[in-house]
Amino acid sequence: MKNASLNILYFGYLILCLNSMHAWFFWHVDNSIIAIFTLITCLFFYYTNPKCFNITKLRVIMIYAYIGVMFYLNSKAGINLSAFLTPIPILFLIILKNDIQAKIITFITKSYSILFLFSLLVWIMLLAGVNLPNGGTISHGAWGAYKYVNYFICLKSTGIYMFRFNCIFLEPGHTGMVAALLLFVNRLNFKNKYLWSILGALLFTLSLAGYVLLLISIALYIIFIVKRSTKYIMVISIVCFGLYLFFVNYNNGDNYINSYIIERLKFVDGNIAGNNRTGSDMDRFYSRFVEKSDFFYGIGSEEFKNTGLAVGNSGYKVFIVTNGLIGAILTLIVFFLFSLNNKSKESLLLLVLFSINFIHRAYPFWSILLLIFIGGISLMESTRKQESKTITS
Repeated sequence: MKNASLNILYFGYLILCLNSMHAWFFWHVDNSIIAIFTLITCLFFYYTNPKCFNITKLRVIMIYAYIGVMFYLNSKAGINLSAFLTPIPILFLIILKNDIQAKIITFITKSYSILFLFSLLVWIMLLAGVNLPNGGTISHGAWGAYKYVNYFICLKSTGIYMFRFNCIFLEPGHTGMVAALLLFVNRLNFKNKYLWSILGALLFTLSLAGYVLLLISIALYIIFIVKRSTKYIMVISIVCFGLYLFFVNYNNGDNYINSYIIERLKFVDGNIAGNNRTGSDMDRFYSRFVEKSDFFYGIGSEEFKNTGLAVGNSGYKVFIVTNGLIGAILTLIVFFLFSLNNKSKESLLLLVLFSINFIHRAYPFWSILLLIFIGGISLMESTRKQESKTITS
């Protein structure tokens, strides 16, 4: 019964993750329905395996902190059924034993790996000009640019994203972000065959933020985790420099890597060219906003929509305008508490990586990100212990 209920639990959390990333087949499904489905799988697992839960003082504090920050953030956006239900499966995740948390992330990793593999195969055929059957054009109401030809396991943008891979999700940047974080919590161990298609998916997104997260992940592991790191730094530096020279010169620089990545890393007027998460209107609004009392509490999502700046802008500035500096501080506190579940270098490094990601993509409470953070810490600790046993045996 345990294996069956555990598999059901895996599936429930996978559905929650796919929905939080806006997989196309959930675009017209209410979030509360997804939350109820996952909650049922959690309750069934609790009923059949109550010993798989571990309620400690720290985890109780985590729960109260998480509920508190969610109440604060939702009070800004307007509390509804979905806002009430969606956090509940995360509460169950918090009190699961560490080994179950780790197994959930392992399942998520394998599931995304398989999804990316088949989606990439379709994408490569599309890039090669193969005419494949499709379900026609679909669109998401959040933005007029979200229009895709639906190849079922792969979406192809009709305009804005062109040759960038986004799998079945709304944006290639979302795909790249999650791919990079999954690689990190799996300790960049490419002996794990499932990580290769995740890396491939990340590379095909042409996501500057995803690439930067990957490079920072590699740097953090080499500097703080890997022993005798000097030779690794030298090798990676030489490889990166060689790739840079190749792409800036290949076809006189007229290639996707140079156009979408290298050129966007250049400094223009004191700023990175690819740092375009906010437009000039949003930047001016934010500069004025930080001088007002609303800076501390935020103006809420509805009032922010009324400014006309909600579409086409994202990142920490949007989060702070909406939720205030207090909302950002509370978010940091909650993730810091989550990191204490396993006190290790890896957990603190993951907190650093999430903080960096927050600057560019401030969606900290997406279910997929919460699962990666909470379960990823347990997975990294479990993997580290296994590696230590292998070395000593």
